Amino acid sequence: MTTALHDRTDVTSVMLRNTGLDDARLESIVSSLRDSTGLQYLNLNCNEITDDGVQHVISLIQDHPQLESLAYVDKKLSYRRGTARRAMLINSCYVSQAREL
Repeated sequence: MTTALHDRTDVTSVMLRNTGLDDARLESIVSSLRDSTGLQYLNLNCNEITDDGVQHVISLIQDHPQLESLAYVDKKLSYRRGTARRAMLINSCYVSQAREL
């Protein structure tokens, strides 16, 4: 999957809901999407993403100002200190505020 994403710069929507996606795979996908100029929608709901993976999601948001919608709800986050704030922003889909982190 990451090879297919890496070779395409016109990806507008990525649906990864309930795919068993963990932090390592997320990092690889974020890296593959780095050159995509049209990403508007990303669904990461119901995966295995932990506090460590939140940083990858924030990086993706910051690299893609055209991103309009991020679907991310998961109970695997610990909501501790700084990570809690970032996770709440992401879980609530406040993409514009997460860009400022």
